[in-house]
Amino acid sequence: MSITLSRANLYEALINAARVSEKSGTLAAAKFARIEAKAAERTVMVTTFNGQTAIESVLAGDVADDMLFYVDVQTLLKLVTAMPEGAITLALKKNGLTMTTGDGKHKNDLKTGGSDIEIPVIAGSSMTEMARISGIELRRLARAVKFASTDEARPSLMTVHVAFNKPGDNVIAVASATDGFAAIQALAPVVSCAKTAVQKAITFPASFVALMLDTVRPDDLVTIHRSGENRFIVAVTNEKTGKNLALASTESAAVPPMDSIAKMIKSTKEEADVNIEAGTSALENAIDIIGAYTGGSNDLVYLFLAVNDGTIRYASNPTDNGQCRAILDGTASGPKASRWFNPGMVRKAVSLMPERTRAAMPSKPNTPILFMGDNVRVMLAPVNNAVLKEVDFEEAAAVELPLTQEAVAEVVAA
Repeated sequence: MSITLSRANLYEALINAARVSEKSGTLAAAKFARIEAKAAERTVMVTTFNGQTAIESVLAGDVADDMLFYVDVQTLLKLVTAMPEGAITLALKKNGLTMTTGDGKHKNDLKTGGSDIEIPVIAGSSMTEMARISGIELRRLARAVKFASTDEARPSLMTVHVAFNKPGDNVIAVASATDGFAAIQALAPVVSCAKTAVQKAITFPASFVALMLDTVRPDDLVTIHRSGENRFIVAVTNEKTGKNLALASTESAAVPPMDSIAKMIKSTKEEADVNIEAGTSALENAIDIIGAYTGGSNDLVYLFLAVNDGTIRYASNPTDNGQCRAILDGTASGPKASRWFNPGMVRKAVSLMPERTRAAMPSKPNTPILFMGDNVRVMLAPVNNAVLKEVDFEEAAAVELPLTQEAVAEVVAA
């Protein structure tokens, strides 16, 4: 009983399987992959499950016989990683599994799991299609996970809420997330959407959205299905590469405060009377400079952002290593305003911006700033800390280097 697969295809399937498998998880079966081969269909199905999320790859292969076995994901992945490109044959024997490379130079025996292991498969599940979306747009939506909370005490914030809205003729998917200090709305058009799914939504666990970011490529096609009342299945396919992947999980029962996120982003935009535009790379460089003042010390470094008379300035708070004060290349309009921000949060927001970053904020103290990019809006709350004071900036004259320099040649007698 044997199956022969492309090493490259098996490697990708195991990489995806390992993203769900938990070696030290509480579920005993979580470290195993369920591998089923069907001779009539000439396919091999690789499934892993960690108690909440399942992932399943269907591969084309040369299947001699129907087979079903369980094998340690990490062990098989490490072996396949070390093998040369080409064919890999898995032969099921009485005492376990034997893996042989196409050139016959590598032959490895593996133990298989017992019959007590239970891993549910995704194939054959009842599914109701909700929407189809291109891989590149799905990845843009999934960026919202950067702003989901990682605090297990706040489960409603460890989610990404995706709604299928129809503001006009076309359906737009809107992904929202917040960690309580920042909030994001990411928008993307869908390829198609079932009528029954319009104005409906799914609340994905943040870990599942991160898994989609890892597994979905820009040229893939993603189909989102409902499967029962609180389960969803995401199919990822690619006609060019033959990719056939499915991910399944249960919907989060805890829903983020959607109305609050939408209202705060809308009110910040409407009340903003200070506008900023700067090169994204210049902003990232400013954050790098602020970060230099940590210097391995225990100081917490914050970013002070100030607008006055069309000039954008930034600074750090005083630290054991000194203090940064600088002017940011960019343009600004509106009244005088200043805020302290967490530089790490600003970096995450700026990372989603195009070549130039646009931001707006009300001049009223202690109000958020709103970063606006291509189909994405990120709102950041300022840092309210009594220790952080306004920063005084000294006006410095620009120093110019001469454009030309005369060269004096020295003549050396022979």
